[in-house]
Amino acid sequence: MTAPRYLLFAGVDYYPGGGWSDFGGTFATAEEAKAEGEALLVSKTSSRMDWFQVVEFDVETGEGEEVASG
Repeated sequence: MTAPRYLLFAGVDYYPGGGWSDFGGTFATAEEAKAEGEALLVSKTSSRMDWFQVVEFDVETGEGEEVASG
């Protein structure tokens, strides 16, 4: 089984947590992570976020690269 490699970070502009405090989950594909991030931007609940970032994480090298944001 392949480990999830797409990490979602999201937060509100007024109270950014920073780093892992803004971590929102792991996803198998960039599309799934981006869809979740976009849903958080338009949520009508208290979980609404102002921004999101999706990072593709290489578990072997420990390196990451942004692949989507909003």
